[in-house]
Amino acid sequence: MADDLRIGFEEREATVAALGSHFSAGRLTTVEYEERTARATAAATREQVRSLFADLPPPHPPFLETAALPEPLRAALAAEGTLVLAERLPGEVTYRSYRAPGVHHRRRTVPVLGTVAVTGRRLLVWAGDTKQVDVPFDHPLRAAIEVTAEADLLRIVVDAGAFHPSRSGRIEIRLRTSRARDVANLFGPGPANRR
Repeated sequence: MADDLRIGFEEREATVAALGSHFSAGRLTTVEYEERTARATAAATREQVRSLFADLPPPHPPFLETAALPEPLRAALAAEGTLVLAERLPGEVTYRSYRAPGVHHRRRTVPVLGTVAVTGRRLLVWAGDTKQVDVPFDHPLRAAIEVTAEADLLRIVVDAGAFHPSRSGRIEIRLRTSRARDVANLFGPGPANRR
């Protein structure tokens, strides 16, 4: 959707709720929170709302999350031979015992729209407006990812510490797609996930 589209009361309420979660997490001072919520309640377009989150990680208001892949990435996937591409999938990301600089979540779940792609070379998972997983099949970090499917639910669990030494815990991405089993079969279990 274009950023110049107008928004309504529902979108403004979702924006204020997302800003409230950032305020509660300590990412915004009281002054910043009050200023941004005032701008949110006066916002008329998606672009005006998007600017309020330019320096903030997720969560963002759900109506901003497009789950769309940037065109250069889409072209790279096509060049690699796309086997599965499922977009705008409803789902959620759960952080379990997650630690990163300035962040700690015992358990936190965020609703997202996601995209999953499997090529002849890699698995890519895009949730919200963020690349969550991008791992070639032959990379050692593949062992830090578990991909399973149950009916139309795709579940991807990532050991955060394996990807970033300053992080720990697990990130679980769940997306609804009729291609869940295809993705799980194509990616298969990494060596550390075989039991």
